[in-house]
Amino acid sequence: MMRVTTVVLIFIMSHPLSAAAQQYEVNVEQRIKACSDLVRRAVGFFEINEIDEVCRAFLNDDKWWQGDILPFIFDDVGVCYVFGRDRAVIWSNFDSTKTHVREDFLKKMSEVGRIGGFVNFTWNNGYMHAAVRTVSKDGKVFIIGAGFYPDSARYTTEQLVRNVIEFSADHPLHEVFEAVNNPIGRFVHGDGYVSIFRFDGICVAHGRGLQLIGQNMLDDMTADGRYRVRDLIEIAKNPPHYGWYRYASKAGGVEKDAYAALLTGSDGQKYVVTAGYNPTLTERDVRAVAKRAVSYIQTHGTQQAFPKISQPTGDFAYGGITLFVYDMKSTVLADMENPSFVGQNLQHSVDADGKPVTQNLIEHAQKFGNGWLSFNLKNSYELMFVQKVSLPEGDFVIGASFFPMGKEITVRFMVEKAARYLELTQPSERVFAEFASGSSDYLRGDVGITVFKVNKGRASIMVSEQNRSVIWDPGILLRDPKGRSVMKKIIARAEGGGGWMKIDIRGRAYRMYVKPVSVTRKIDGGKKEMIDEYIVSSGYFL
Repeated sequence: MMRVTTVVLIFIMSHPLSAAAQQYEVNVEQRIKACSDLVRRAVGFFEINEIDEVCRAFLNDDKWWQGDILPFIFDDVGVCYVFGRDRAVIWSNFDSTKTHVREDFLKKMSEVGRIGGFVNFTWNNGYMHAAVRTVSKDGKVFIIGAGFYPDSARYTTEQLVRNVIEFSADHPLHEVFEAVNNPIGRFVHGDGYVSIFRFDGICVAHGRGLQLIGQNMLDDMTADGRYRVRDLIEIAKNPPHYGWYRYASKAGGVEKDAYAALLTGSDGQKYVVTAGYNPTLTERDVRAVAKRAVSYIQTHGTQQAFPKISQPTGDFAYGGITLFVYDMKSTVLADMENPSFVGQNLQHSVDADGKPVTQNLIEHAQKFGNGWLSFNLKNSYELMFVQKVSLPEGDFVIGASFFPMGKEITVRFMVEKAARYLELTQPSERVFAEFASGSSDYLRGDVGITVFKVNKGRASIMVSEQNRSVIWDPGILLRDPKGRSVMKKIIARAEGGGGWMKIDIRGRAYRMYVKPVSVTRKIDGGKKEMIDEYIVSSGYFL
C-alpha cells in the first residue's frame, strides 16, 4: 500500500524560468488550471450518473485522461473507488492513513473539499498536488479529485515558504518557529528548508542551523560578495512582498535560488520567510564530489581526510551535496551533514518506508564496487552514489548524496540505474519483478520504468510500471495519433546509443529517455551464451 501525506496547497506565480529551462519543465500553472477544470466537469458528471458509470468512465474514457493528470474518487469512510487507471487500489481503505505530521489524510481531504481547493499528498512514492471537491449522493459523501506530480524544485521551494505563511494564520508564532526548526518536519523537503528573519536581521527560526537562531545575519555575505539576508528583507518589505533571489552559496560557490515572502506576526512584527535550492546540481556533480573525496583519501590517508570530509563548510562542500564514509560494519567514519554521527554504528538505520539505508549502501558497494541507490528521507527522495575503497587500513564505503528535483533528472537517473542493474543481475526475470514491485527505486509518481525486449526489429513489453495491462503486448501496438509506429522511433533511438526523444501519446507531448542494454546469459548448462537485447526507458509529459 502506498504511503499518503497531505497539506493544504497555495499557488502563487513565480518569476518565469528561462525559455531553455521551460522547454523541459512541467507547466505547473497550466496543470493546476487543468485539475480544477477536470474536477468541475467530474462533479457535474458524477451528479447525473450512477457511480459505476462514473468509475468506468474515469478508468476507460480518454476524455477523462489528460496524460499525467489523474481523476480519483474516495468515499467519506476512506474507500477508494477509482484512482486514475490504477485498478490495484480500487476498494482499498485509507481511513487510518496518517500524514507524515500525523494528520488525518481523509479528514484533510474532506475539509478542503467542502469549499473546493488543493491538497498535497504522497502517492506511488511521488508528491501529488490535487484539486478536490466533496459531493453528496445516495446518502454518502464522496471526495472527487484530480491531481498531478509537479516534481519541480522551484515550485516545491516556493510552496515551503507559502505553507509556513499559511500555517502561521492558524498557529501562534512560537509554534510556527518550532515547526520550522524541526529538521525532519513538515517544512523540510529533501535539502530544502525554511529560515525566518526579523527585519533587523535576527534569525528566529532555521530548519538546518539551530545554532544560528538569535544571531544577527545582516552582515552575512555570499560567496559572490552580497548581503543575502539584507536583500531578502528588501524583497519582503517592498510590493509585491515576495520574489526570487539568486546568489552564489558558500558551499563551493554553487548557484542557489531563494524564494522570500513577507510574514506578519500576530504581534504585528514583520518577518521574511525564505527557502532555496541549487538549480544547477546534477548526479554528475555528486559522482565528481565522491571521486574527489576518494582521490584525496588515497593520497593523504584516512587520518587527514576523514575530518576534512566531515566539515559542513569545508573544502568538499558543494551545494547541497553531502559526503559520508562507513567502515564495512556500518560505523560512521566521516559525515558532512551530521559530524556528530562519527563513531556511531548505523547498521539498523532505515528510511521512511522502512528500507535499510546503511545496510543497503554497504551491500551494494560490496557486490558492485560502486553505484547508485535512493531512499525516502526528509519528505523527499535522496540519491546516493557509493564506492568501495580498499586501503592498507581496511575497506571503506565512501558516498555522496543529494536530493534531486525535476522530472528530467529523475527519469535519466532511474533509467541509468535500472539499465545497469539489468545488465549485471541474473536472471532477468528477477530484475523485472523488482522493477514492477512499486519500489521507490523504480516508481516516483508518474515516472516509472518500462522495459522492451527487442528481437529482429520487433519489441515486446516486459515491464510497464505505469500500465501493467500492456505487459507482453508487442511494441508495434504503440502508435501516435496519426497512426505512425512509436516503437520504430524508440528502437532507432536505442540503436543510436540511446538518450532523449519526444513522442506523441494521445495528442500529448511525452519526453522519453531510452537506453539499450545487452544481457549475456548461459544456456545448455553453461556451454553456450545467448545475448538478449533490451531497451530500458522512462519519461514524463511536458
